[in-house]
Amino acid sequence: MLERVLRMNINKGNLDENPTEWLEHLFEDEYCAECGGDTTHHTPIPFMGNWFARCDYPPDEDGNLHPLIVQYRKLKKEE
Repeated sequence: MLERVLRMNINKGNLDENPTEWLEHLFEDEYCAECGGDTTHHTPIPFMGNWFARCDYPPDEDGNLHPLIVQYRKLKKEE
């Protein structure tokens, strides 16, 4: 996941891309390795000319996913 974030940031290199579109590209094939969420669970943060995805619902200190993320992923599986 981190490699993909870095790759996307290097490829784009600036803030020209819409932050919503950037998040959609970042999470189109996978969930976040940190929190287990996707586009709807992150806030794009501009930093030094690049976008970075900040987890809105980080895991707890034991590494367990936030209950909202668990519920969301169950609903996505049912679709």
